[in-house]
Amino acid sequence: MSTIEINTPTEARRFACPDCRSGATVQIIYGVPDDVLRTAADEGDVVLGGWLTEIDAPTRHCRACGSEWVDADEYVERLHSS
Repeated sequence: MSTIEINTPTEARRFACPDCRSGATVQIIYGVPDDVLRTAADEGDVVLGGWLTEIDAPTRHCRACGSEWVDADEYVERLHSS
């Protein structure tokens, strides 16, 4: 089962693109997607990043300019979980 989190206004500011400052950013999801994630990707709610991920793989994608980056909080979580 997939869970897609909805960002609050505070989180939306946190996820603004570092290059163009757009708030039109989405999470990059890694792993084998199920039907729910495929639908979310088709609708532009997430970006599918592939089956495998590296510790420093990007976690956010800007729909306005195409920039991708690692969200600092998610990076720290990855470091502590590996």
